[in-house]
Amino acid sequence: MFRARLHTGVVLTVMPRAHFVALVGGGPQTLRFGWRLLGSNNRELGRSSTSAESIDEALISVQELRTTISTATFSYVRSAHNQGWDWEACLSGQLVAHASRTFRRELECRNNAEIFVRALSVCQVRRPSDPTRLPTASLGKFISASSQRSDAAAPEAEYQQ
Repeated sequence: MFRARLHTGVVLTVMPRAHFVALVGGGPQTLRFGWRLLGSNNRELGRSSTSAESIDEALISVQELRTTISTATFSYVRSAHNQGWDWEACLSGQLVAHASRTFRRELECRNNAEIFVRALSVCQVRRPSDPTRLPTASLGKFISASSQRSDAAAPEAEYQQ
C-alpha cells in the first residue's frame, strides 16, 4: 500500500494495480494478453515481457511474479543509440518484466525498478470483469523493450534485488 500526502495535507492511501491489456499483431485472428503495473497516479511502472494465450494465464503469471520478484535479477542497460537507460527483470534466466519507458539517468532507472518491486509485492490483481473490453496494444511494441536496444548493447550493470 502506498501513501501519498497531498499539498493540502490530506494523506491518501492507494494500492497499485495490475492492468491487463489485449495484444494484437501475433497473427491473423490471434489475441494474446499482457499486463502493466500501474502506480497510484496511473503511471506505468513496468510491464510483462511475455504474452499469454488467455486472460487467466496472464493473471496467473502476474500473481506468480508477485511472490518471486524478490529473487529476480535486474539488468540495467543503455537503450539503442544511447538514448537512455532501461531495466529488465529475469527469473531463472528468463525475461519476465521490463521498464515501459527509457530513463535519462541510470539512477532514475534503478529507482523505477525498485519502485516496481515494492509496488508489485502489494498490488491488487483482479480478473477483468469483461476481458472483451480491454484496451489493445501492438504485441511487438508492448512485449519487446529489449528489441529496441541495439544488439551490441550489453548490460551495463546487473544486481540481485
